[in-house]
Amino acid sequence: VLILLVAFAFACGLNQLFWYYAKMKKAECEQDPGLDDYCSKDIFKHFSK
Repeated sequence: VLILLVAFAFACGLNQLFWYYAKMKKAECEQDPGLDDYCSKDIFKHFSK
């Protein structure tokens, strides 16, 4: 049971980290239009709102 609790907490933390990173990258891409190749990647669109 303890292992499942630790794994669940790790998954929640990893999800929060991905959400924060995607939000930061989205803001960076909106500010600088010169990053077209980098900002056109779909990975950031999956985690940001």
